[in-house]
Amino acid sequence: MSPRHRHRHGSTGSNKIRYHGLATDPHTDGQAGESLADLLLGYGEQLLEMPGPLEAELSAASLVTLQRQRGLPQQMCDLTITSVLTEDLAGHPCDQSAAVVRAIIAVGSAPQRSAATSVLGEITASGFYPPAWAAVIGRPAPVAAWRRYDVFGDTETIAIEFAYGPDRHVLLVRTDQFRPPAATQITIDDDVDAVTASLRDSTDPLSRWEDLDLAAARARLEPALARGDRGRHPSLPADSLARLPVARTRMRRLPRTPAVAPDVAFDADDRRSAVTAFLSSPATQDATDPATVQFWAEVLTG
Repeated sequence: MSPRHRHRHGSTGSNKIRYHGLATDPHTDGQAGESLADLLLGYGEQLLEMPGPLEAELSAASLVTLQRQRGLPQQMCDLTITSVLTEDLAGHPCDQSAAVVRAIIAVGSAPQRSAATSVLGEITASGFYPPAWAAVIGRPAPVAAWRRYDVFGDTETIAIEFAYGPDRHVLLVRTDQFRPPAATQITIDDDVDAVTASLRDSTDPLSRWEDLDLAAARARLEPALARGDRGRHPSLPADSLARLPVARTRMRRLPRTPAVAPDVAFDADDRRSAVTAFLSSPATQDATDPATVQFWAEVLTG
């Protein structure tokens, strides 16, 4: 993959790693007074040029979180995006609108995805379709996961590798482990080898790393990501909020921890049946005192 530009950002101790940058900065795009519909279509033009699904996801995620980054509640953001999708983009079928709507289906919130799915049907019915990355966007295969944590239990960073065919990338989420744990930083990097080397660095005596089961990674990260975006002032900084939709999409690609079977309750009839079955078994045939055997069988089943 070849993103337009990349930054360097610390994620595990003093180690620096790279992550994909956006093709543009949504805070500075467009002229003053430009409508959100125009901004969406402008992003659609850029999405047509994206080399792959990851770049499209990151760009769309920055777009759908733009208002959230500026302090608006998520419910208001959903209302604005869905309104623009259904009232504006649905009436402008073109390659650009098809691209941006398909990208929102991949990374948007549940209300945004629902509205975008309906609008995409109208756009494709007019003969316009999203780019080739639409066939796989939002569906990378999870590969492996790791955890690096400090010995005091204050923070941890979980890294999960994903693959779009031969192209790999890593999602890293740093969390504060105070009760309850909350995400404080989200990074996405396409240099898997550099990330894993950073996580496995043993020079810091106050941190450790370990392989992590994919289901365990989801169980640890999903609630932490939700807590990082609560309230008017979330714990996630703006650049991490811009990647949060992609992180949530990745959680849906991971298996869940198998549910623990509920405890089985037995009633008096079950206990009587167990005692009767035991007394009629060969194990009790040589007992010298059947009454004693029955007494203890009833005690034990009780």
